[in-house]
Amino acid sequence: ELGLYATACGCSAHIFEPDRTMIKLISSTITKNVFPTAAVHLYNNVVSDLPTNSTVDFTSSNGKTADSDSYKVQSIQLDDVSWPSSIFLLKIDVDNSELNVLRSGEKLFREKRVLHLILKYDTVKNDQSKKETLIRYLRTTLKPKRVYIFHPTEEKLYGPLKLIHFNELSKRKDEKRRVVGLYASFDKNVNKAPIKAEQYNADAFFG
Repeated sequence: ELGLYATACGCSAHIFEPDRTMIKLISSTITKNVFPTAAVHLYNNVVSDLPTNSTVDFTSSNGKTADSDSYKVQSIQLDDVSWPSSIFLLKIDVDNSELNVLRSGEKLFREKRVLHLILKYDTVKNDQSKKETLIRYLRTTLKPKRVYIFHPTEEKLYGPLKLIHFNELSKRKDEKRRVVGLYASFDKNVNKAPIKAEQYNADAFFG
């Protein structure tokens, strides 16, 4: 979605997808829209902090057990990808493996090559301990300049989040809108370009 849209706008995109059915669909879309070959880099891999080229069991189900299809795919670390000098936006939308993906790109963040990050996670499926570890890693290891929170179904940002918000975020969950997103800016000039956002109130945000 976002990767192909960015390509249509003249940017280059690196898309990682372990599901071979989705790979075929994305490849078909690229062909039909005549995107420049050099602009889209498509990887049929699981992004993980396992050593690159590790064999991983993957199950594609589309939400239906009867349609499940299990097979093996190779893993890849973000640090092992041949990126351009910098990454304007890194979007992570995986099922319960957010921390593994972030850890696979720790060198990229340490070298300050990622400017913006969008990360989604399930507030219900992930238990408090897992959410706490994820949020702490984002805040203390990756060290973004600012972090905002949002509902993927809305076009609004809330924040920036303060230490008190981070400390209690792992305790929050929403049964109705389970998935929330975090937008983190690593841009050293973030203070020079104000981001339009509403004040964050945890009780109101999580209902």
